[in-house]
Amino acid sequence: MLASTAIAVIATVVVAFVAWLRNRPYAWVGLEWLARLGSPLLVLPLAAPLFRRDFAETPQAAVLLAIVVLLTERFMRAALAAWAERPTASPVTDDASWWSRRPRLGLALIIAAALAQGLYMSVYAVWSHQRFGTFGYDLGQYHSIFANTLAGRPLHVPALGWDYDWGELLNGHADLGTFYMLPIFALYPRAPTLLVMQSVMIASAAVPLFLLARRHLSTGWGLVLGLAWLGYPPLHGAQLYDVHMQPFGMSWAMWAVSAVDARRFKTYWVFFTLAILCREDVSIGLCMLGAFLWLSGHRPRTGFATALLSGCYFLVLGFSIMKSSYFADAFKELYPVGEHGFGAVLVTIASNPAFYAKSLITWEKLRYALQVFAPLAFLPLRRPALYAVLVPGLLLTLTTTAYAPTISISFQYVSNWANYSFAAAVVVLTLYGADAVGRRRRLAAGVTLAMGILLANQQWGAWTPSPVVRGGFLDVPFLAPSAADLQRDADLQELMKQVPPDARLCSSDKTQPHVTWHLGNWSLRDALYDCEFLLFTDVIGDLGNDRGARAIATGEYAIVQQVRGVTLCRRVPKP
Repeated sequence: MLASTAIAVIATVVVAFVAWLRNRPYAWVGLEWLARLGSPLLVLPLAAPLFRRDFAETPQAAVLLAIVVLLTERFMRAALAAWAERPTASPVTDDASWWSRRPRLGLALIIAAALAQGLYMSVYAVWSHQRFGTFGYDLGQYHSIFANTLAGRPLHVPALGWDYDWGELLNGHADLGTFYMLPIFALYPRAPTLLVMQSVMIASAAVPLFLLARRHLSTGWGLVLGLAWLGYPPLHGAQLYDVHMQPFGMSWAMWAVSAVDARRFKTYWVFFTLAILCREDVSIGLCMLGAFLWLSGHRPRTGFATALLSGCYFLVLGFSIMKSSYFADAFKELYPVGEHGFGAVLVTIASNPAFYAKSLITWEKLRYALQVFAPLAFLPLRRPALYAVLVPGLLLTLTTTAYAPTISISFQYVSNWANYSFAAAVVVLTLYGADAVGRRRRLAAGVTLAMGILLANQQWGAWTPSPVVRGGFLDVPFLAPSAADLQRDADLQELMKQVPPDARLCSSDKTQPHVTWHLGNWSLRDALYDCEFLLFTDVIGDLGNDRGARAIATGEYAIVQQVRGVTLCRRVPKP
């Protein structure tokens, strides 16, 4: 870096001296113009470390990325303004007419890119599962929900310790989208099907984003934003941590945004329904989307109906039907003394805003916010009127005080930000206007957005030569399963032939996603649950195998068969 800086300084001095000798009266004007034109190069020394993954701790990398993004856009504006001043200048445009004449080609390209990304991330996720990198919390639980519902036991999930249909699950989350996803799951009712469904669904949201951007900007901008969605690193980590319903809701909501903007209201209500049924907290985002459409006057009647229906849906589920407040404990430092639950959190926010604001200002929350918005060149934050659609992310991630996953891009909670942030970015780019200044500002923002996505991928994303993405609590490499991994799964399936279909089975955390097709499957990680059979492995980090080993040592259970580190044991009858 020092050598390249020295060379740059010497070259600058030489060029300046030669220009001064050739045309002394105008040399300094020309050099000043040249300096503005080349000013984006000043960012390169700061950006260079970001091309090396893990060059520093994540918070420092996030701060440096934010600095690079902010400087890049400012310098790009100066460079484009200088370029427009040249004697033979033609108007700066942010989209070639070539794309404008070929809108279908742009759509075909983004569909192909979405399919490629869906396939890539599906392979990534399935390989992780085959290497025993998935868990009972949460892939095993969702596999249990789908398998039991398919068998006629609606929303039954013994993997969570609940031996009831419907109501008991609604004490946790309202995953009602399970029902309309069942036909796809039924084609191959195993855990990898859910992983593929999630990857494809997230990738598919690039298409409505493309349509939204093309409608308001151009085909070229639609491609830029659609590809940015596919390369957005926070979504890579989220889909490599098992399966959750928030990413499905996020993707359906993106389809809904594009539909309502296109005045396809019947289609909008279909996507709205698909989204809101995914999980109860998806309704918060839809409520704020409706409020924005209503108050902005863009789609007032549809917006009002959306806000009303979504708000009532959340209030009825969250405060009437769903009685469990275990997720509310993520906000427990905001509880007033002697109180608990979401209502108590809202009381604190309303009655003591200073204390609430203090809880938002932490180093880890700053790091998370930079990871979410710096790759997007901070576009969603540039118009205060758009903050309404960012409220769900604020409430469900930054407001939490006692649950680290909500402020980590390797978990599914980033789904509360992503779709609305990209839609807000389209609005901001549109508001720059069609005059020369607006086009230059939009083009500068587009270049910065592309740089932010690429540099963020180098640090945290899956678009790198040797990707290792943080998915959940662990790093997930793009690595095919070994022969030993495949043999371990085969051993599990062979041992399962000795477990009767109606028997209660307790399986360890890394084992569970492979065998939750067995309907009565409980979590050995949590307890023995008076199960008839126990199944666990000797894989490092397989939570629950220590409990199984103790159960054998105390004589409660006896080994039925043990094959290459996989143990099946059965409860010993009491005298």
